[in-house]
Amino acid sequence: MTSDKKFQQRFTANALRTRSTTYISGHDGMRCRRKEPCRLFTVRKRFPVEEVTTSTLCRCPPKTSCPAHHTEPYVLADFDANRPRDGTRTYSGFCGTSEL
Repeated sequence: MTSDKKFQQRFTANALRTRSTTYISGHDGMRCRRKEPCRLFTVRKRFPVEEVTTSTLCRCPPKTSCPAHHTEPYVLADFDANRPRDGTRTYSGFCGTSEL
């Protein structure tokens, strides 16, 4: 996780204050909203294995987790009629509880 320090100056009625704020860059600090995918999986079939690329989009709320693999629960296949015919499939993972 990378973070940047940013300093802000605030003028108040009494004095000038300098405040340090830590900003989290990228997806590490962004929480997933309801019905929003937390991870995308791109699966390309290359005989005899599947090549899987993952992209984390946001962080799940407390008591929930994001699927780590495209075969786990809370993962839906994105069916697109215009997808390339090279055997590539896309899946979306959603935040879910461990209790099914």
